[in-house]
Amino acid sequence: MKPHKNSTSSHQYWADRYLHTNFQNSSGNGRLKFRLSYKAKMLNKIFKTYEITKVADFGCGDGLLASKLKITKYYGIEINSEIVDNLKNKFLGKNEFEFSTKFESQWRNKIDASISVDVIFHLIEEDVYQKYMNELFFADAKYVVIRAYNHKSQGTGRNSHILHREFLNTIKKYFPNYNLVNVSSPRRRHIYLSDSDKNQFFVFKKSKQ
Repeated sequence: MKPHKNSTSSHQYWADRYLHTNFQNSSGNGRLKFRLSYKAKMLNKIFKTYEITKVADFGCGDGLLASKLKITKYYGIEINSEIVDNLKNKFLGKNEFEFSTKFESQWRNKIDASISVDVIFHLIEEDVYQKYMNELFFADAKYVVIRAYNHKSQGTGRNSHILHREFLNTIKKYFPNYNLVNVSSPRRRHIYLSDSDKNQFFVFKKSKQ
């Protein structure tokens, strides 16, 4: 299944998209002001509620969301190396921000939460999805925060790079030591512009061993 007529994988789709003239060095429609403000507001509310101050963001995109988060330490992971270089330059001199193409071993035990915001539905290959979920949970943070649409549906045509998954089943099966402790309501229905606006925030807490 091809996410784009000129792409052979979800990785290649985003490599192409970052370079597209309409989205150069940005994450696409999720960066629009009203969506960005909403996501930042919800995340900051979650961070305050659960006393989360240090996070690893698996799929940090262009860094616009990162700049609006009220935290003391932010580790951003983005598979596109060019975007990571851009982020390092963008946040140069701001020591509370670090970026890499992978979750670095020295970050382990330094985070309160792993977060995934509008990433899962872009992972159309099963092995890529499973690898991503493993990395998200094997970071071994006290909390995992996910924004996604827990629904099974496949995009078609120009949206063939979208695959919504019933990811709660994945977590229950493979990461049973994380319990769901909070679910937000989706964005109000009358301002839905796309399926991604139906995404909800899910908060999982690691059980004591």
